[in-house]
Amino acid sequence: MLRNIWIANFAFFFVTWADDFWGIVSTPRYTALLVILISLIAMAIGFFFERATFCRYLCPIGGLIGIYSMFSGLELRARDREICRLCKGKECYAGTAELPGCPMIQFPATLDRNNYCNLCGDCVKACPSENLTLCIRPFAQDIWKNWRRHLDEAFLAIALVGLTVVITGHMIEPWHEWMDAMTAWIPWQTLGIYDHETVEKWSFSLIYIAAVLIVAPLLLLGSSALATQWAPGKASLNSTFRTYAYMFIPVGIGLHLAHNLLHLLKEGAGIVPVLQRTVAKYTLLQFRNSQLERALDRFRCLHLLAADGDSDCLLWSFPLPGLPNCSAILSRSHHRRQNHHPNGCPVAGFYPVQYLSTESTHGRPTRPLVCSESQRAIEIPLKGGLKP
Repeated sequence: MLRNIWIANFAFFFVTWADDFWGIVSTPRYTALLVILISLIAMAIGFFFERATFCRYLCPIGGLIGIYSMFSGLELRARDREICRLCKGKECYAGTAELPGCPMIQFPATLDRNNYCNLCGDCVKACPSENLTLCIRPFAQDIWKNWRRHLDEAFLAIALVGLTVVITGHMIEPWHEWMDAMTAWIPWQTLGIYDHETVEKWSFSLIYIAAVLIVAPLLLLGSSALATQWAPGKASLNSTFRTYAYMFIPVGIGLHLAHNLLHLLKEGAGIVPVLQRTVAKYTLLQFRNSQLERALDRFRCLHLLAADGDSDCLLWSFPLPGLPNCSAILSRSHHRRQNHHPNGCPVAGFYPVQYLSTESTHGRPTRPLVCSESQRAIEIPLKGGLKP
């Protein structure tokens, strides 16, 4: 009864909706909670069921990967099925003393589709006849050649079209105008919802549910009913729906690639500064017990402006090799007038910052040290100015 991917389908629909509603991907805390939750469920399933049951039937991403793998140009298959038929040990499935069998509960000798093969390679290593191999094939061969078409997979294939249309649509410019036009027809105020952001989130939720679970499946169901009624033959409505649904797999892949390619092009460059900040924060010695240290911890971006005047501190800066736009500070206190200025800095050591800039006249600094990107700021008088 449970040997299908219906639970995985609806888990994937929920996770995708939750990401847009709560911003799971853009919030590290929510992302961590989601990963922990999925990991705990996977471990709990592993206590009661054999092999990779969670990955096969319950994983929110497993069904998506499986249905898209039917479009792949690679396949793992037996070279000669007769060799597999004569094999007595069936090590590819049962495993050996040193190697496990197929974790996805598949019999590799009769494998004819990619959906539930995760290319772990255990069967290839366990086969004593070396009869299993990775082959190149025409794209989408599983879609048009395979005769097994299941309703749970067919529903996922057509629902993915509605899903990708919605999540890609809200990334285009007119989306918010469409949302505003739609919310005018829904009495959100009557339901006690007045905040514009909340109204837009719930409006998106209604569109998402309608597109994924109602509109896309019903459009295909109606087309299948017409085909069954008018076309000659004895195909049932269920069979026609399942057959037509698989043809939408390339459409879903194309929309998903377009959606994620935009993320890659817009957000991919952020990998570099993230790595820079991580290296700068966790690989350099930091100040101890200093006001400057506490201030730097409050701001993500530091702009250094040096002052001309008597001071208790000397400040040097130098670029960090291999890290563009990143510098380190070396500061030393003389402790002569610490109590005279409320922002004296009895510190010594290194502290990483992301940006370094100075404003000076004839090579002499003209402004105090300011930690900006906030309305708050600190000022620390300097002696000797900023030295390269």
